[in-house]
Amino acid sequence: FFAYDPKFRGGVNVAVGDADGGARNKKDEIITGAGPGGGPHVKIFDNHARVLSQFFAYGSKFNGGVNLSSADIDNDGIDEIITGAGPGGAPHVRTFESDGKLISSFYAFETEFDGGVDVGVLRIRN
Repeated sequence: FFAYDPKFRGGVNVAVGDADGGARNKKDEIITGAGPGGGPHVKIFDNHARVLSQFFAYGSKFNGGVNLSSADIDNDGIDEIITGAGPGGAPHVRTFESDGKLISSFYAFETEFDGGVDVGVLRIRN
């Protein structure tokens, strides 16, 4: 399926996570972020490619895309979405709930750095 307009050629960044805490099913959701040239548009899809939620991780006019990862960082049984601004953006890392509610935010490097930032999370399951 196309996460964004089929004419968009900037690519897509993908993560998976249990963004709904198993409320809809026991399968992880597909989380996407537009690649460079696209806005910081994050979408969450179920396993049938239906959009469950979407939001902009940064200002809607930013066109460097968004990198992302997912993990349950607060141990509530629901994965949060961790984003990093793409190329051209500051190294701004943000954490969101699946409905787009901002939980936390910090800069990984000096704010003047405009190369963006990749994010990743080590997931350890007991």
